[in-house]
Amino acid sequence: MKYNLDVLSPLEFEKLSRDFISKKLSMEFKIFKPGRDSGIDLRNKENGIICQCKHIQKFSDLKSNLKKEAEKLPNIKDLKKYYLIVSKSKF
Repeated sequence: MKYNLDVLSPLEFEKLSRDFISKKLSMEFKIFKPGRDSGIDLRNKENGIICQCKHIQKFSDLKSNLKKEAEKLPNIKDLKKYYLIVSKSKF
C-alpha cells in the first residue's frame, strides 16, 4: 500500500516516525519541541538511541543536511545507536 507522506508537516512526520520506531524497537521515544533539541528529533535516553527524521524535497537537501548532522554525533553524550528516518517519494 502506498502513502503520500508529502502531505505531512515536519512535526506530523516526526510523530509518525516516533510511532513507527517505537513499535519496531518495542520502546518509547521522546519527541522534542522544535529548536530545543540541538537537531535531535527522537530519543530513548535509557538505551542511548537517537533518531533523526528528515522530511525532504530533494536528495541534495538530505546530503547537505546529513553532513552537518554527522559533525554533531561525536559530541552527543551516551550515544549508542543512531537511526535516520527519511521521507522522499523518489531519489
